[in-house]
Amino acid sequence: MAGINSIDAVEECAKHLQQEANAERQAWEWAEGEVASLNRRIQLVEEELDRAQERLATTLQKLEEAEEVAARSWTMRLMT
Repeated sequence: MAGINSIDAVEECAKHLQQEANAERQAWEWAEGEVASLNRRIQLVEEELDRAQERLATTLQKLEEAEEVAARSWTMRLMT
């Protein structure tokens, strides 16, 4: 009878360990999904940053051109 109780205890322990392993696997898979999602969000934010920097560079160039036109216009006005 003691042998049967030992087998039952071992089986119960194995079942418990399997449940823990399954829970750990699920947690690992969830974490992998979160990491993948966060990496994608980082990529999208970096792409948006690149576009914003390009727009800023274009805007600054246009501003510089407008300043030059305004300066020439002011100079012409002073000369007349």
